Amino acid sequence: MGVMLPAYNCPTTPANSEVDGYYRPGWKSYKEVLSTGDGTDKCIPCGAGIMSTPMDADEMPGVAADAKAPASSASCYIKAGWGITFDPSDFTKFRAIKPCPANTYGVANTTYGLINAPCKACTKNLYSLAASTNFTACLNPGGFGYTSEGANQCPDGFWAAKDSMAPCEQCPAGRTTLYVPGNGTFQDAIEDCIVAPGSGVYNGNDTNPWSPTDPTNPNTPAKECPIGFYTNNDTLATSNTCQACPNHGTDHLQRLCG
Repeated sequence: MGVMLPAYNCPTTPANSEVDGYYRPGWKSYKEVLSTGDGTDKCIPCGAGIMSTPMDADEMPGVAADAKAPASSASCYIKAGWGITFDPSDFTKFRAIKPCPANTYGVANTTYGLINAPCKACTKNLYSLAASTNFTACLNPGGFGYTSEGANQCPDGFWAAKDSMAPCEQCPAGRTTLYVPGNGTFQDAIEDCIVAPGSGVYNGNDTNPWSPTDPTNPNTPAKECPIGFYTNNDTLATSNTCQACPNHGTDHLQRLCG
């Protein structure tokens, strides 16, 4: 003869663990709860990965007035940052998604009951860390400006800081950014606003506009070098400066003095 269990004595999740939980709805006579082991054969599993805790009034005679038991699916719960959805192998059952994967977000708080609350995807091109609990955890990657539909990669000449949730910002006049499709690494800061060969930083308010006091300041605009000036850098750079050609030579190509 199996072990006779008291009514509602279904296994619940021990503290500091994530063991699957069980519940048993309604009053059951002792004949209906005769178990062959730990009681799980007479209880209903909440579902794969779903935990339980006593939440309902315990109707068994002789227990304390405030005693609780897992007597309904309201005792089943998942943690914040998790999701709960139908089991694809049996749509009458539920399972937990724990935690919700990166680029999604789950429930904001511990959530009780067997309800469909799947992990929700961040909107277009936004990202989140695993176990996120709210849509506000979805942020823009560097080089992708935030819009009402999500995030879009900034075009040439624009940049957007990672996690700023701001639209793309235009580089100072005469500067551009290096656009690599799908990769905003070179467009995630104003320091990525670069000066093309044949152009140089220019500050009209400086004593020497073509050789400003702080040529590395990324906020300084740039202009194409005038005739008689050249840049000694043949690549994109953050601080190209125009320099006078030696011996009054002329730089017809804006790069090499003749």
